Amino acid sequence: MYQKTARIFFLGMFLFSFFSPLPADGAGLVPCGQNVNDPATDIDESAKCTMCHLVVAGNGIINWLMGIMTILAIAIVFAMAIYYIISAGNQGMMETAKSGIKAALIGFAVMLSAWLIVNTTLRIFGATIPGLTSSSGGFTFTCDISSSAGTSSAGAGAGAGAGVGAGAPAGGGAACENIDAAKARLSAGGTVCNGTGSCPSCNTQPFDSLIERYAKQYKVSPGLIRGVIARESSCDRIKEKKESDGSSSCGLMQVNTRSSTYSCAQLKDSATGIMEGTRILAAAYSTAQSLKAKYGNRVTVNELAAAIHNAGAGESAASVDCSSASGWPTIPKWGCPINPGNAQFNACAIRDYACNVGACK
Repeated sequence: MYQKTARIFFLGMFLFSFFSPLPADGAGLVPCGQNVNDPATDIDESAKCTMCHLVVAGNGIINWLMGIMTILAIAIVFAMAIYYIISAGNQGMMETAKSGIKAALIGFAVMLSAWLIVNTTLRIFGATIPGLTSSSGGFTFTCDISSSAGTSSAGAGAGAGAGVGAGAPAGGGAACENIDAAKARLSAGGTVCNGTGSCPSCNTQPFDSLIERYAKQYKVSPGLIRGVIARESSCDRIKEKKESDGSSSCGLMQVNTRSSTYSCAQLKDSATGIMEGTRILAAAYSTAQSLKAKYGNRVTVNELAAAIHNAGAGESAASVDCSSASGWPTIPKWGCPINPGNAQFNACAIRDYACNVGACK
């Protein structure tokens, strides 16, 4: 009787799985490999699928099975308890009820053990997989792959490097330009860059086929990709810059290893470096398009995309120092000459990067 009940239990679990939807957040079971990124989620669904995403998928499936098992076990125990109550002393019915409850509990214990073993294994070995993070003390896994290049060095000159910067520029520092002149120009309909940008260049001809391929794939201007390559690495395919946080910015587009699942050695490969750099640039471009209406013609989409790629979206938020309350039109933080900061990665440096790389068509 026990074996028969156990078989019924596992068969029920199997059949029930067909009527239970797979777990899905806004990005789906495996949030990668999509043609278009969904801006409504915090995940870049257009990212290429990696071992990190495979682990997330495995975690999702085992959690789904565990959820089904829990519901089914509770349902069977409840049903068998009722069956036992209504048995009215009938030994056959009582034994059937006991066997059902026992089978449900054993089945649940087996699934719980499998869930713990699989997730513990993922947690232990997942530490070696780039981009994989797990909840503190728990078994929820995510791919921590940033959609932007992270914050980055915006120093003058080609090859400044898309490494990791210091976040928001500190207050103070010399103004990027005459404050009164900038205010008058912008209030009269002028632009932040004021025609000062000059697209950096280097010999990108050896990489033209790759640039065109990934520009088409990610819908980014080939000229903008060339400008980033020239500014970041001066076309030095094997360039590597060590950042203060221990990460490295590598390859033609100086992709930071903190923002990518690829190793520095992989990013030094021309195809990999351009593909990954363009993917990150495309995410910055998408964000720039959503911000463009806020700033009107005072900045271009390319300038915003370059600034976001270089320093993160936070530095392209509306400026507080140059606010409408003080007579300024709405402009991004890096466009405000007031209090640009004293650090190496300040608003003036971000503006220099944005105006020059943003001038590339």
